[in-house]
Amino acid sequence: GEGVTLKVHFSKKEGAPVRYVSGDDLEEAAAVREVDIRKKFHMRAGNLAKAVKLTEPKSKALRWHLGIDEDPDCLHVFEFGKSSFACFSDNAKNKMKQALADGLDVNAVWRDYKARE
Repeated sequence: GEGVTLKVHFSKKEGAPVRYVSGDDLEEAAAVREVDIRKKFHMRAGNLAKAVKLTEPKSKALRWHLGIDEDPDCLHVFEFGKSSFACFSDNAKNKMKQALADGLDVNAVWRDYKARE
């Protein structure tokens, strides 16, 4: 739409309380913040694998195990004409890093992933 452009600064210590609403519930919103999804979903599968220090196949197995490819906060598929590109957000990287830090056995995940094919 049209209207006044405002700059807003969010602070945890001062000002009025703020309540976040989902992107689907814009009726409740007093203001809408648009996010450039190309900046949010900036990693291709190879970049994500490097970020978590895994090979691409083991990274894919870990994504499968954690359900990352089904999570809209982690994966977005950009479509340009007949081409499509799956890109991942930092949420995907953080989930994968956390699972590895928590001691998840990637080799066991890899075996399970290969067995399902």
